[in-house]
Amino acid sequence: MKKLLGLFLSFILILTLAGCDLPFGLGDEEEIEEEVEEEVEEEVEEEVEEEVEEEVVEEIEEEVEEEVEEEVEEEVKEEVEEEPEEEASSYTGENYVTLNSPANDSDHHEEPVEFNGVVSPNTTKIVVTATGGNPNTGQDMLGMPYYNDVYTLQDFKSGDHSFTYRASMDWNNLTWGTNDYEFKAYYDDGTTSSTYITIFFSPSTAEIGKPVIYLYPEKTMKVFVDVEPTGGISISEPELDDGWTVVATPESKIYNFADGQVYPYLFWEGYSYDFKTPEEGFVVEVDGVDKFFDEKLAVLGLNDVEIADFKEFWVPMLDEDPYYFITFISQEDFDSYAPLSVSPEPDSVIRVFFDYKGLNEKIRVVEQKLETPVREGFAVVEWGGRLYR
Repeated sequence: MKKLLGLFLSFILILTLAGCDLPFGLGDEEEIEEEVEEEVEEEVEEEVEEEVEEEVVEEIEEEVEEEVEEEVEEEVKEEVEEEPEEEASSYTGENYVTLNSPANDSDHHEEPVEFNGVVSPNTTKIVVTATGGNPNTGQDMLGMPYYNDVYTLQDFKSGDHSFTYRASMDWNNLTWGTNDYEFKAYYDDGTTSSTYITIFFSPSTAEIGKPVIYLYPEKTMKVFVDVEPTGGISISEPELDDGWTVVATPESKIYNFADGQVYPYLFWEGYSYDFKTPEEGFVVEVDGVDKFFDEKLAVLGLNDVEIADFKEFWVPMLDEDPYYFITFISQEDFDSYAPLSVSPEPDSVIRVFFDYKGLNEKIRVVEQKLETPVREGFAVVEWGGRLYR
């Protein structure tokens, strides 16, 4: 622009020296200079804008280059982290999956049940299939839904050498009774192998509710009675201490020496370990519970007074659900849960104990076969049930 202004002024000077008339007055020179200055300012502004744009472009290019460099660095890191997997793929030994615990066909009473095992280092994943309950009825004996749960171990990573799996009724991979598990390992060569285990589960401790003991000697006599549930006594009446020493009549009027009181029966409650509920039993509608006990308790050897006492305590406790699964514990099993000692030795002992579970809907179960015991001579009769609080 400065060169242009210089040329213009030189042109004017030449015309003046040559005596030529100018096409415009000298007074217009100031206007020309202003126009030239405006043009110069516009060109300068354009140059500045171009420089700013170039700087912005350069900054953007630098940012893009930095982002590309960061992405390349992250990809390199990931490749480095993935390198250990190549060690598993180099494994040339035998493929295997082995459970170290628990033992096959073992009994369990606490949850969750934990399974621990080991696998060959080329294992990529482990899938556990767990089944329990009765697939024919859709539910097991206590109304728990039949389950078939398939689960891929989330904490297991390709190349790991060991694994852990846990089962609980709350997670729908454990139920009362028999539970079967398959642990299937997948290997990096495309093959698989499995190991299998079966366990039995039942809650560990049962609360034994209001067992009462009637004594029917053939004549009034002194009798010693003691009961020792495996989980201990929680309450008794009269006080049990080291056993009851009483005098009993043929009508089961019991005089207790310790407190001088007369009782119709001996009452106790307590706990039993390793309690197992039978799978066989009966499903009873709530309105039919009273009649059900009339029938079944008579079959099991109780008389009318004993049945009435039983129903007075237990029937009101089975009135909240539409249906109930009811099962009776064999006397042999109950003797192991709560051993009973009587001296002198009675001619017949009848111990009736039941367990139950409320149901929302009717289910099918294998009907339990009941046998009527012999009741003769000096008879000792006891009834009770499992308490759920």
